[in-house]
Amino acid sequence: RMCPLQITAPNGPAKPAPPQHKPQYKLSPGEIESIVQANNDDKRTYPKQWTKWRYEVVLAFDDPTVSNPPRPSDVPPEPIFPQGPITPGPWRCTACYATRYQTMNFGLNPDGSTHCNSCRKPREVCGWSLWMHYDDLPPKMKRSATVQYGPKILSLLRTKFPQCEVVWLDSEDPPSV
Repeated sequence: RMCPLQITAPNGPAKPAPPQHKPQYKLSPGEIESIVQANNDDKRTYPKQWTKWRYEVVLAFDDPTVSNPPRPSDVPPEPIFPQGPITPGPWRCTACYATRYQTMNFGLNPDGSTHCNSCRKPREVCGWSLWMHYDDLPPKMKRSATVQYGPKILSLLRTKFPQCEVVWLDSEDPPSV
């Protein structure tokens, strides 16, 4: 549908891409490696309102097999999150999640289990996924959540106007792309 919209782009249009791609730096232990999924209950309670959802995230750990260069001192660090206390409910092993594409292990460990069913490591050693509300995610992960779960038109507009805010003037629902 044709949809009038209002774009607020505090940073203006995107600058031209640099001639060389930025390197991927090795993550520090405690940085969020990735978003695994959005909470299904939140998705049902707040449909299409991805900024009100909680997300399952996996924290990075010191993995000697990762060969990316370390982050230089002049590059601002990403926020570090503590693993925190063991939470009730099913849990995802951080160590197994890191090798999920080699092992095809995408599963959860049952509530109350003290060891990972796949790697057999104790939960305290291998780590586990956390649930975080969108508001608590660092900016990089908010962008990731928006790209994965937000309206595709917003991701498209943000390629031209990074960090823009968009208001759909004829409806609360964005147009499809």
